[in-house]
Amino acid sequence: MKYAAFALVVLGLVGQQTTAPKPFDPVGKYSFSTVSDAGQAVSGTLEITGAPGAYKGQVATSDGTMLAISEVMTSPSGMMCISELPNGGYALVKLVRDSSGKFNGAWGQIAQSFNITATKVGGQ
Repeated sequence: MKYAAFALVVLGLVGQQTTAPKPFDPVGKYSFSTVSDAGQAVSGTLEITGAPGAYKGQVATSDGTMLAISEVMTSPSGMMCISELPNGGYALVKLVRDSSGKFNGAWGQIAQSFNITATKVGGQ
């Protein structure tokens, strides 16, 4: 009897543990509409390929601009992509999926960037 009670307690504790959210899989083609930095309407596609740790892609806009995506970072509900611009700068796109499954976000040019080096303290 006491083993049965112990088993019920253990099963109860296991049942209370929460699992981590499933990682967001960004692979696919997304159509978008936005405005340019000059306020003009822009549409296009953003396409992500690859696998976790090795995502790549491209952005194609209605005005014929093609930008390679060099980095893709994911969260449980969306992603951020970084593209190098022809002028040497960077553009950042953030998309987050809402409860209805629709993606919303923002994009912008990173106006300035500075080199940085770092070392993780107390670990690898």
